[in-house]
Amino acid sequence: MSTKPTFTRYQVFIIVLISLLQFTVILDFMVMAPLGAMLIRILKITPSQFGWVVSVYAFSAGISGILAAGCAVLVLTAGAAWRSNSGGQRWLVVGCAVSLIVGV
Repeated sequence: MSTKPTFTRYQVFIIVLISLLQFTVILDFMVMAPLGAMLIRILKITPSQFGWVVSVYAFSAGISGILAAGCAVLVLTAGAAWRSNSGGQRWLVVGCAVSLIVGV
């Protein structure tokens, strides 16, 4: 008799977060694509440059994801150090501050 695997709340949260991110990237393409001809003419850019304008949102989302993963590693490492009373509180604050500054 096998039991069905269940997802934890954290796993469901991550799946929803990734789905929302993908939705915003698709929505960005859906909004920008019909405006292409008008924006190319108004901004006096080439179609290649317009492709960069449309793609920059997806690129920035990817970079933000990488930075967020780095922040998560810092927070987990600092949390472990905090529990061991080795000055982890300071590293937690410094790690989050650095990740916030770099991410913004």
